[in-house]
Amino acid sequence: MLTKSFDIPQNIMDLEGNEFFDFIKQYSGEKVANILEFQDISNVNCFLACNDPLEILSFDSNDLLDSKKTTCVKLNNNSFTVLPGIKSKMNLLKSTLMKKCNALKKGVSKIPSNIILTNHPSVNTLVNNSINISTDAYVNTSLDTSSSRIINLQAEQQIKQYLIEALNDWCKKMNENNDKNKNILKLQENTDYEIIVDINGNKVLIRCQCGATSTLGRKENTYLLSNYLRHLTNQSPCIIVQMKLKNADEIAADNLASSFDTTDVSADVETHSISLKQRKRKQAMHSSSNKTKKTI
Repeated sequence: MLTKSFDIPQNIMDLEGNEFFDFIKQYSGEKVANILEFQDISNVNCFLACNDPLEILSFDSNDLLDSKKTTCVKLNNNSFTVLPGIKSKMNLLKSTLMKKCNALKKGVSKIPSNIILTNHPSVNTLVNNSINISTDAYVNTSLDTSSSRIINLQAEQQIKQYLIEALNDWCKKMNENNDKNKNILKLQENTDYEIIVDINGNKVLIRCQCGATSTLGRKENTYLLSNYLRHLTNQSPCIIVQMKLKNADEIAADNLASSFDTTDVSADVETHSISLKQRKRKQAMHSSSNKTKKTI
């Protein structure tokens, strides 16, 4: 284990697998490194996302006996408690890496951005949020590559999250237009569509499961969903939408309501059926009347 003066490497966020575990051994000792390696916590992001890396030592499993022997003390009731030194090293490691991660983000320029989501011609949704999209990779060249990578990843995740929520809201509003059928249309990311964000190229695309790709329009610092929604709602709707509506029809066959056509199909069928019965009844009555007249 190294001294307090040990500097965290600038590329710490890039360390993966054995390189990461070697760093942990140098900074916190082999016992801490072995605990992380056993759990496949193989990089900084994974480590910081783990709430309590020592929680596993509280489980009752024969697979953990070797780890417990070196990091815990066995009590008279045959239970184990983690050594205070191991707890302290783990807490110090997490605190240090968190500070380093935050330090890499300093100096980042924050650009407020509004995403305007243009939906169906009758539905316009404005999501008025300030998205902290960092441009560190091309504004502050003094920061290292790993810092830029973290910031770009955060910006990408933020953009995706807003677009996913906007599409969910759009589906919800389209379903609300159908009084009898709720939750007919649902679109799920990575199943029905994929969002592709190119931070450096200032470009966002949505690839539909059917294979069609829509490039979202841009107006200043806004992204427009209209191109993708036009693909879903044109005169020949996307096959994915058609399949979803067909599946919903199996549950409510007489109440199928397309979000893109105001015609009530089931009502038309019912009206046609009633009209047909009425015509047959009139024909029968007319025929009977003619026979009566001939007899007289």
